[in-house]
Amino acid sequence: MVMPPMWVHFYGVGVSALVATLAAVVITIAGAHAGDTRTVIVGGGFSLMAALLAVHGLSTPGMLIGNNGLIAVTARPPFPPAES
Repeated sequence: MVMPPMWVHFYGVGVSALVATLAAVVITIAGAHAGDTRTVIVGGGFSLMAALLAVHGLSTPGMLIGNNGLIAVTARPPFPPAES
């Protein structure tokens, strides 16, 4: 298994968080102008996704904060895997 340097993860997730933030702003404003509640809710979902990506990226070990156990919390899925 090849492990890229931590800065690749930090900047990759950071760019993804910025793109999700931009999408959240555009979708929310478009929905508000159109008076469409569902579109505003979708924009809120994008803002939540952007926040989760930002926390995940900022907790990259060795970048802004030292090596920590927070990455184990932010990297795992929030639900248990389905059993077959």
